[in-house]
Amino acid sequence: MDYGKVRNLYLQSNKPRQIPICPSPQRSELLSSWIERTACFYGCDFDHWLAPIQLSLGARKEHSIDIDKNPKLRRSLSSWVGIPLSNMPTALSKTGLVLLPPRARLVFCQICWDEDAASGNQPYVRQIWTHWNTVYCEKHGEFLSAKHTNLDARNDLISWRSVWESRQNWWAPFQLNKRPNFGDAGWYAPGRIAEFHRDRLLTTLRRFHSPLSPTAKQILALSLRPALYRVIHGLVCQTDKSGKRFPRMIEPWESVGWKHKLARPVLLETRIAVLIVASELYRMLERSEPIDVRVRGQLASLLGAKHLSLYEISPHLAGR
Repeated sequence: MDYGKVRNLYLQSNKPRQIPICPSPQRSELLSSWIERTACFYGCDFDHWLAPIQLSLGARKEHSIDIDKNPKLRRSLSSWVGIPLSNMPTALSKTGLVLLPPRARLVFCQICWDEDAASGNQPYVRQIWTHWNTVYCEKHGEFLSAKHTNLDARNDLISWRSVWESRQNWWAPFQLNKRPNFGDAGWYAPGRIAEFHRDRLLTTLRRFHSPLSPTAKQILALSLRPALYRVIHGLVCQTDKSGKRFPRMIEPWESVGWKHKLARPVLLETRIAVLIVASELYRMLERSEPIDVRVRGQLASLLGAKHLSLYEISPHLAGR
């Protein structure tokens, strides 16, 4: 942790500080990630640290504010720690279906965190990981990992401390005297890109980055049709090797009711499966080589049985 840099930032402001010192914020970091790293610095639990901050902003109950999107909270924190807004993590601005709901912002890249720790920095949660269509790390070309969901439906707060504590190298930069119990931290890696044709999959997944093209939007909507539920469920089972399903599969977001709705599931393993199907459909539309022969065969069967049609997306290309 670069405490000299933090001290210099403090000296740039003459405002009284309620929080005298804290870890350096990262521009690409979630505001909640930085707040929790500060709570760790003071030896506090995230929820106990955050509750009075939220209540001071007029929240009627604890955890009722989306802290990653709240500009008022960001301004208040800037004043309390004496760090200029230009050096603070930005508030999330994505809305609608692009941004995951607070309880679903659960993913991270293990390799990114290894690199953070190797450079002497604390691991932190990137803002890009909160996007619905972000399921892999562009830098390292691997599917993301995810912590287990919070099963308390009354609490949207996501705490990362147990995940940071799970690896010696991730926890070391926090420089805390207390040695945690390194063990099962309740996180998992649900996908292996190596199980598919890597280059084809990565190339096609990039077509579903924001902003989406009109064709990508149509294919994504097609991938969420009830007719594809079995294909997507099969991919979830194929890619998920963690063997720890129960805390995740009972989530109402992923319930069988999804078969009857045009809704976007939010758990990482399901989003991976949806985007693999979307990528395969895109390659079928372009008449390109398959990402996965089994998935291509299932989609071809659905198209042949008229349960699905690429014609509605691009009549001049989809000669099916």
